[in-house]
This record gives sequence, C-alpha cells and structure tokens, in this order.
Amino acid sequence: MLRKKQKNMKKPKKTILSSARGVFVGRTESFEVEEGLSQKNLNKNRGFTLIELLISLAMIAIVTGSALQIARFSDTHKSLTLAIDEFRAGLRTAQSSALSIPNPDGRHVCGFGMYIRSGVIYDLFYTYATDAEFTLDPGACFNGVNYKGYDLAIGHREVVQTSTLSSGLSFGPQIGRSIFFIVPYGEVYANDGSELGGDVTYTITNAGNASSKSITDNEFGRMQ
Repeated sequence: MLRKKQKNMKKPKKTILSSARGVFVGRTESFEVEEGLSQKNLNKNRGFTLIELLISLAMIAIVTGSALQIARFSDTHKSLTLAIDEFRAGLRTAQSSALSIPNPDGRHVCGFGMYIRSGVIYDLFYTYATDAEFTLDPGACFNGVNYKGYDLAIGHREVVQTSTLSSGLSFGPQIGRSIFFIVPYGEVYANDGSELGGDVTYTITNAGNASSKSITDNEFGRMQ
C-alpha cells in the first residue's frame, strides 16, 4: 500500500515537470516567432535609401523632359499644319471665285489670286478692268497681260483679305510672287502674267526646328 502511494505521488511531479518544460518550450518558440515577425516588419518599413531616391528623381526628370519635348513638338506641328491649311483654303477661295464670276462693286473682274507680300503676310486679291477699258475691249482681261498678276495690275487690283502667319513661321523663296486664276474658266497664270507651264510649290517653314510643309499647284489648278 505504501509503495503504491509513493508511486502515485511521483507521477504528479513528472506531470508537473513535463508540463513546466512544455510551457518553457512553448514560450521560447513564441518568442522566436514574435522576434522574426518584428524583424520582417522593421525591414518592410525601413523606407528608401539615398541612392534609391536619387535614381527615382533622375527617372522623373527624364520622363518629364521627354513629355515636354513631345508636347512642344506637337504644338509646333499643329501650328504648321494649320498655317498651310489656311493658305490652301485661300488659294481655293481665289480659284472658286474666278469660276463663279463674281462682280464686286459692279466692276469687270478679271480674276482672283494670292500674293505673298512678305515672309509672313499674304493677300487674297482680284484684278479688274475699268468701264472704259471694257467698253473698248470686252476681252481686255484675257487679252491684256496687265490684269493677270498682282505686280502687273497696279491701279487695277483690290485686296480682299490679308493674312499673317503665326509667330515662328515664314514663307520660303516665293516672297513677292503671285498666282492668278482668270475669269471665267480659272486658268492659272504665273507671276509674270504668263500661263503656268508646270508646278509651283509654296513652302511654310518653322524657324525653331527647321520643319516645313508645302502645297503644290499645277497648271490645271490642282492643289496637293
């Protein structure tokens, strides 16, 4: 009976020791896990180094500079395209006016044309014969060379509209020249009053980046 009681008394000690060891081991493992998580959180929230910040700033500067250059080129291209389109519209107005045989101010209109006055200014104009000239020769506009160009029709011309190119844009070597569409069929005449025998090209250039756009008119009045 005594031995049985002693055995029974030892068993709780083993159980307590085992339990105590289990608690100790569990606490040790829990501490190691918590320490590992804390180290991970520390590494995760440590921020950027100076080198990483410098690299990021350099990349931002490169991207921003590229975007500004593209935007600037886009604006320049749009301005140049708009200028050449407006000049083409002026030529078409002169051509269609000659075909429609208008009679502004009751004058005997000979035709309409476009004259490049300077590097940035161009005029839409028409020429006319006086009543006396028309009475003397009803075909004066067609027969007389003095009605077929801006410089030739001094005293017999009228400017309908004056246009100016945008800042930074200019015409090429066509300054001081005109192209003329005679009434009623719209035949094309060169600056010297002779019929256009080939293509004539007008070019608008951007001085900032040397880009340019052109329009060509042939002897049949076709523009491209």
